[in-house]
Amino acid sequence: MATTVDNTRLHSYRHLEVTAMDGFAALKASSAEFERRLRLVRAEDWTRPTPCSEWDVRALVNHVIGANIRYTMLLRGADAGAVDATRSDDHIGDDAVASFTTTAATMLAAFEAPGALDRIYHHPVGDRTGRELLSMRALDSAVHAWDLAQALVVDSELDPGLAEFALAYVPHMTLGRAFASPLGAPPPSSNAQPQLLHLLGRHPDPVEEVTMSEVDAFLEEVLPQLRVTEFAIHNGDAGPRKEMWSHEDPVTLFGAAFSGTGWSTVDQIFDNLAASMSNCVSCEWEVVAAGASGDLGYIVAIERSHVSIDGEPREYALRSTTVLRREGGAWKVVHRHGDPYDEARAPIVSQRESLNADTAYLSERVQVGQRRT
Repeated sequence: MATTVDNTRLHSYRHLEVTAMDGFAALKASSAEFERRLRLVRAEDWTRPTPCSEWDVRALVNHVIGANIRYTMLLRGADAGAVDATRSDDHIGDDAVASFTTTAATMLAAFEAPGALDRIYHHPVGDRTGRELLSMRALDSAVHAWDLAQALVVDSELDPGLAEFALAYVPHMTLGRAFASPLGAPPPSSNAQPQLLHLLGRHPDPVEEVTMSEVDAFLEEVLPQLRVTEFAIHNGDAGPRKEMWSHEDPVTLFGAAFSGTGWSTVDQIFDNLAASMSNCVSCEWEVVAAGASGDLGYIVAIERSHVSIDGEPREYALRSTTVLRREGGAWKVVHRHGDPYDEARAPIVSQRESLNADTAYLSERVQVGQRRT
């Protein structure tokens, strides 16, 4: 239920230096922050724990989507009992992202309705104006976007302006089911996000720790596979490398001796490369840098190889950059760039110029075939 606002009851909220336009911008930003993390959720992530101790990822997402629905119901005149009764419903459905974006858009439209911000609504925590509800919803979505990021071990940095908006509203809100009281001393930071998280009982981890744990898991999964694929191709077998590469364009290869774009071309390059290599004594990777976030990762490495090329033993080193994308739960290479790391590699590059010309011809023929089909 809603009534027209009595200007005498705006109490302390009128002292907040936040305009209605700021509130709409904050709501849109908080929804975008949550959606960005929600799109990273994989099937195996739904049962992960979250900073909300009673909720796993599925329960957290269901709460946020359900809250979009509940705020819409309030704004359209539903009574508090009917609104609260939806808390036990499954709001995720078959497509969590679609459910979230649809309900977020419907809720925004309800806030934008004429007079919506100036009415008083009977929220479970007490009577609130529409303008207050707007700020409450922006804060809730923002903090739960952080919760979801922590659960998925992905980037948890919120929009700075959104964090400042939410921090300004915290003193004017009633802590509910999802927010705990502050624990310990406030963080020694002038930034809004650490202060916001502290006031809501969250325990932010340093960005470096979150990032490193994700990178470590990425390297632990990917490096053993890359070592197998590279040892195999240096022994004349391109199969494992081709298996680890994505077959979905765009894929690119910028090699010290061969380059190509598109899987059809890259596939043939790998066959040619394997045909020229044999008797691999060693193929070692020294990781220089690596990163991973969601479904994308990269590795920069120095590759040192001792192998026979066209029957002649060679030792050389490459500086390589490998970019991978998660497809169907598995990491697949989508880009590789290799350059000579030392002068020992230069003679091999020169020796292969004729073979590279053959590859260029083959690439052209493949492209012609694609155009015909």
